[in-house]
Amino acid sequence: DLWRYQWEGKIQRAGFNPYVYAPNDPVLEPLRAEFEQWPKINHPEFRAIYPPGAEILFAGLSAISDHVWLYKLFFTAADLATIALLLLLLGGKSRYADVAWYAWNPLVVYSFAGAAHFDSVMLLPMTAAILLITRFEQSSDSRRRWHLALAASIALGLAISVKLVPLLLLLPCLFALGYRAVSLGVSIGIPA
Repeated sequence: DLWRYQWEGKIQRAGFNPYVYAPNDPVLEPLRAEFEQWPKINHPEFRAIYPPGAEILFAGLSAISDHVWLYKLFFTAADLATIALLLLLLGGKSRYADVAWYAWNPLVVYSFAGAAHFDSVMLLPMTAAILLITRFEQSSDSRRRWHLALAASIALGLAISVKLVPLLLLLPCLFALGYRAVSLGVSIGIPA
């Protein structure tokens, strides 16, 4: 998938929309000639399937460098930040041991640091949204609850803009936030 991320970032920088042009589109022939990893792109007959947040991320990373290490470092940094949020979320005496189950999971380490999958960039704001909702439920101050509801909605919207899976959290968030669930409109507005 990494080569697909790099490719879609590259064509965006060249002014092409990855939702319009599949990698094997004849219009992109000059760019393919410049892209050494072209033969490794998966499903070159399909246009982009990633949500807009992911595409913006690919364009941004590609503007900095096309080096594989940049992607791996960025996705690993997002994973480390998620681990920090998990420590805040879980709390208690066993929080380090509990978070270690995630942090030291070889599949997680390989996926983000090794294979450079961008799911860590979705997990970070999704975990932040969950943390903010737990803080929302613990707060009794009305104004603070509104701020936490809005912050959780923004975080969830960022997660949805990177990957669509967090859409499944909208219903539980609706119940958790009560009448403040109106703020979830932001969660849909960000990816839109």
